[in-house]
Amino acid sequence: MILLIDITILLFIIGFMISKTLNNAHISEYLKLICIISSLIVINIFNIDFLKIYIIKLTANSFEINPNQIHHDFFYMISFLIQFFSIFYILTIITKYIKNKLSYQYSKKEIKYQSIHRVLIIVSSFIRSIIFLCIIVFILESFPFDINQIDNDIDSSKTYNLISRISSLIIK
Repeated sequence: MILLIDITILLFIIGFMISKTLNNAHISEYLKLICIISSLIVINIFNIDFLKIYIIKLTANSFEINPNQIHHDFFYMISFLIQFFSIFYILTIITKYIKNKLSYQYSKKEIKYQSIHRVLIIVSSFIRSIIFLCIIVFILESFPFDINQIDNDIDSSKTYNLISRISSLIIK
């Protein structure tokens, strides 16, 4: 089970890196990485909790229960995902607009150092795959599980533990 978890995580990282290296241009990969990191920074700096509070109050009023009885991590995860993808979408639109304006000016120039760009695409796609895995682990850990055996099996995986610690550092 532990080996299967580790292999799955590593195959995701390797597959993501290879597919992005072979299929995408270097500028679009850099811009995607910048958008992901920027949206994480914006969410962590501003720590927008109004959406989580709103979702908890709405759920408590809908089911007529006390808001203290609700699992707050799950609703934080939902609010985080909504905020992350909203900010990421806005930043992606802005960077595509800027890229289209700049690509017209630089479209006639020849791209030099193609191998350096491929290495940088590999590095940027590696960082993006780690961020995606951190978000997936954050989602999994936000669900209210009561099964101790599954937690023990997953926690014994070194790769999962590493990504879980990185996830707790990135997503606060």
